[in-house]
Order: sequence, then structure tokens, then C-alpha cells
Amino acid sequence: MQTVRMHNPPHPGEILRDLCLTPLNLSVTDAAASLDVSRNTLSAILNGRAGISPEMAIRLSIAFNTTAESWLHQQMQYDLWHAAQSRKRLRVRKFAAAYSRGIRLPKPLIAQAGLTDEVELRLHAGAITIRPAADPRAGWAEAAKLMRERGDDRLLDPPTPTHFDADEWTW
Repeated sequence: MQTVRMHNPPHPGEILRDLCLTPLNLSVTDAAASLDVSRNTLSAILNGRAGISPEMAIRLSIAFNTTAESWLHQQMQYDLWHAAQSRKRLRVRKFAAAYSRGIRLPKPLIAQAGLTDEVELRLHAGAITIRPAADPRAGWAEAAKLMRERGDDRLLDPPTPTHFDADEWTW
């Protein structure tokens, strides 16, 4: 989904006043009563002194047959635009991982090494080794045989028979 950013978007309270309350000729007192909030709460939103909370977004969506997401999106756009105005004053250092640009290897080198879609990376002192991914189940048969010889292949939890085991399964 592409987001279109507005230049200095209006506060959602301004939209609420101009597009919802004024056309219906609703007073702040009447609208607050219908929303079941205090007049001061609604007044603070309408005058841009408070934002739209998730709960208020739900109340507005019910009252004006809109979506809560639309109210929260307007609030987020307003807040984000105002926060971005002070971006240059923020003293933040980038994490080293943010500078990663990946590694590009020529196709002939990849083919010569026998690399496929999945690889394993091993870190060594001063080096990185890239190998084809090993079979994830390689050695399982030998390990299971060794566990059986040692007596380590028993269930940790006792079996719990079910109706399916008794009636439908043939042992």
C-alpha cells in the first residue's frame, strides 16, 4: 500500500469539526453527549490540544458511520508530519547492520562452488566461509540407531490412548 504524505496535514479535530459537526449543526455539548465523552475531552480534540485515541476512533466510527482506522490514520499522519519537522535535531546513530549492502558474487563463481539457493555461512577469525546448505536430516539415521543402542529412544511422556487409537487404528 502506498502512503501519500500531505504537507502539514490538518489535525483530525479540525476535520471532525468541519466535516462532521458543522454540516449536522451539532454543538460541542450535543456531540460530546452522543459520543459519551466529556465536553472538555471533545473540545480538546476539536481545538487540536488532544489527539484521537483508539477508543475515540471507535466512538467516532460508530457515530459517523466511518472506520476507526480512518481516524487513526489521520492522527498518525498529523503526528508523523509534526515529528518529522524536528528530524534534524534528533541525535541518532545508525546501527552497523543498517549499513549492510549485501555481498554480490558472480554467477560463474557460484556455479563453480556448487552453491544453490540455500547456503550456510560460517564465521571464523577474520574470514567468512560460504558452503552449500547441508541436508538438514543428515546423520539422523545414525543418531537414532545410537540412541536405540543406548536405550535413549524411549518416550518422555507416557502414551495417552485416544478413541481413534482404540477404534480406528490397526496396529
